[in-house]
Amino acid sequence: MDIHDPALINRDTQSELAQELGRERFDGLVARFLDQLTEQMQEIGQALAETDPARARRVAHGIKGAAGNLGFCGVQAAAHLAEKALQDGEDAGIALADLQAVILRTRASRA
Repeated sequence: MDIHDPALINRDTQSELAQELGRERFDGLVARFLDQLTEQMQEIGQALAETDPARARRVAHGIKGAAGNLGFCGVQAAAHLAEKALQDGEDAGIALADLQAVILRTRASRA
C-alpha cells in the first residue's frame, strides 16, 4: 500500500467492527488507539536514543497489529515499514517520519 494513498482507513473493516462491538465501544477503542500513538512514537524515539532498536521494533510491531485490527491500513503499512527498517538494522528515520505523517493524516481524517 502506498502510504500516501488517500485511502488510509478500511471503512468496511471499521463498519463491521462498529456493528459487532457497538458504535460507542468501537469509538472508544479508536480514540484510545489514536491517543496512545503519541506516547508510542515517543517511546520509539526514546528507545532509539537509548540505543535499543529491539524495543523500538516491538513498539512499531504493536502499532502495526493494533492498526490492522482497527482498520487503519495506512498506519499499519507505515508501521510495517518502520518495523522492517528497525529489524534489518537500517536507518529508520525516513520510515518513522512517514509513520508520523500517516498518523497525523489518519487523525485528521477522523476529525
